[in-house]
Amino acid sequence: INIGKAEVRGIELEGKQKLECGLTLFANYTYTNAKVRENNINPDTEGKRLTMVPSEMFNAGFGFERDKFSLRAVGRYVSKRYSNDLNIDRTNGVLFSYDPYFVADAKASYKIGKYFTVSASVDNIFDRDYFSSYQSPGRKWYGEVSINF
Repeated sequence: INIGKAEVRGIELEGKQKLECGLTLFANYTYTNAKVRENNINPDTEGKRLTMVPSEMFNAGFGFERDKFSLRAVGRYVSKRYSNDLNIDRTNGVLFSYDPYFVADAKASYKIGKYFTVSASVDNIFDRDYFSSYQSPGRKWYGEVSINF
C-alpha cells in the first residue's frame, strides 16, 4: 500500500490447437517478477515481492464440441502469494495463508433445441485442500439451465 516505486516484469506464453475432430487443446503460462524497488516509509520492504501477486500461473486443458454436446476441462496452478509486505507469511496450510495450489475443473453441456442448454460442472475435481486466506471450499458441483435468445 502506497509504496514509493515497484517494478513488475514478466512473460506470458499461450498456445491453442484446434483439431478436426472437434477437440481444442490449450495451455498458458504467466511468470511475474513483481518487487518493491523503493519505499521510504518502510525500507525493509525493498526487494520483497508485491503482495497478492503470484510469481507463476499455469492453465492447461481441452474443449470438445460435437453437435449439441460440449465438454471442457482445465487444470489451474497458482504459486505462493504473500499478504504481508515483508513476505514473512511463508507458512502454508493455515488460516490467512495463500498457498500454492493446483485444481482441475470440468463442465459438460448439452443444447436442447435452439434456445436452451443444460450443463453440469464440477470445480476442484480432486477435492484439493488449500488456503487462499480461508480454506478452499473443496469440490463443488453445479447444475445449470440457460436460455439464449
